[in-house]
Amino acid sequence: MRRRWLGFVLFCMSLCTGVFGQSAHLLLSSERAATSRTVLLKLWLDAPTISPAGLQWTFVYLPSQIREIAALGGPPVHEAHKSLTCVNQPRAFKCLSIGLNANVIEPGLIALVRVTLAPGVTNTEIPVYNAVSVLANGRELVVDSNVGFIHQDRPE
Repeated sequence: MRRRWLGFVLFCMSLCTGVFGQSAHLLLSSERAATSRTVLLKLWLDAPTISPAGLQWTFVYLPSQIREIAALGGPPVHEAHKSLTCVNQPRAFKCLSIGLNANVIEPGLIALVRVTLAPGVTNTEIPVYNAVSVLANGRELVVDSNVGFIHQDRPE
């Protein structure tokens, strides 16, 4: 009886790993700002086992440190015939990449994010929060994310 139970548990674990063991990663680059205080950050999708059909994420920032933030979809978004729509709210820049199709967004550079620092700011961070994605079959794909940093040397 124990052997059957162990076999059943191992079988269930293998099924769960196939569904729940898959994940994707959103990786925001860290960059050095030029004297213009504007920097272009890159948001990369790393999905080693399976690619999503839609993505959503939020950049969180302090309005006292960042004057402007904007994003454009990268090649994998356009190749999948998806759009990138972002909404700027106080302290949050929320983005959604979807389309009226089941095409997957392949790993790669999925967004270019232009950030302009406020005057006097030399360092800031932009965490990527609430990242979620959906597979073409409607199931959720777990997404983890990181924090991007911007550093500007003080002029001499």
